[in-house]
Amino acid sequence: MLYLAFDMVQLTAMLYLCGGLQNPFAAMILIYVTIAAAILSRTGVRMMALAAFACLTFLAFEHQPLPWRDGGLLLDRLYSCGVWAALTIACAFISFYVSNLVREARQMSEALAATTEALVREQKISAVGGLAAATAHQLATPLNTITLIAHDLLDDIKPGHALRGDAELLLQQSMACRDALAGLSAKAKSLSAQDAVLSRLPLSAFVELAVDQAKSSRSGIDIDVRFNADQDPMVWLRPEILHALGNVLQNAVHHAASRVELESSLDSDKIYLSILDNGPGFPVDLLPDLGEPYIQRRGDYAGMGLGLFIAKTMLQNLGAIIQFSNHPDGGAEVVLEIPRAAFAARGSTSTDAVAA
Repeated sequence: MLYLAFDMVQLTAMLYLCGGLQNPFAAMILIYVTIAAAILSRTGVRMMALAAFACLTFLAFEHQPLPWRDGGLLLDRLYSCGVWAALTIACAFISFYVSNLVREARQMSEALAATTEALVREQKISAVGGLAAATAHQLATPLNTITLIAHDLLDDIKPGHALRGDAELLLQQSMACRDALAGLSAKAKSLSAQDAVLSRLPLSAFVELAVDQAKSSRSGIDIDVRFNADQDPMVWLRPEILHALGNVLQNAVHHAASRVELESSLDSDKIYLSILDNGPGFPVDLLPDLGEPYIQRRGDYAGMGLGLFIAKTMLQNLGAIIQFSNHPDGGAEVVLEIPRAAFAARGSTSTDAVAA
């Protein structure tokens, strides 16, 4: 802030010698306000805006004549006042709008980074678990060999021998290691059984997880889930899809008057999830921009900004499509078109995505 303020004072001094606000280069003061709005805190931006206001006011009333062919050029004071008003308004607009724009972009970037970090952490935990199981399996064979050798040593060493105690200790420790690996294997089997139950589940149960999250965000709203019993395939629990669906449901619950309807359908390639609420619907002028950032609040419409942008980005990374519209009978409608391959377990092929 001090560097920018010092540069702005230098520019003010040069403009003072060359016509003040009558000099066309007086607009360069806006450069420092723009840079401040992009990189400084709110307090720093306000101070730079006030400094720019002070410099502009000084130049409007105190300056040397503008150098000209036949001597100094003096324009009417009304012109200088007009330039002062225009530059002052520009400083106020830039300091407010650009700083808000940069702050929202930073928040969006941090939210995306946090979401990506959580997903990467989940993948790493799964990989570490697999590596631990493989290591336990590889250690079983050498430990069995050590145990057999320890038994042979005990058979060959007579009681009372100086090495008898070491041989017994070696056998005890090898047995302890083998018991620890046996316990680890048993626990791994138990966790695998739990993982099979929790990670691979019917589509209706997958949707219910998102519905439970949405219900907790606002009470008094009924969520009617409609499933065809003949169209309830087994899917893998993908946190990206669960997060995106939960975000859409939470927005629907937030804006609904009393009811939210969720209906599913599917074909050979895709799964369709339609979410309809009985609220006021989407503002028509916002429909083209939904799913994009920087529309958190416009008029009386709040929300549907950063959260939907993250949800849309996650779905697009999986090849899915999210569509926003207003239902003919009223209310907002969101349709998720999710390829079956998106529900596949990580590392599996698309043919293993969804079991019909």
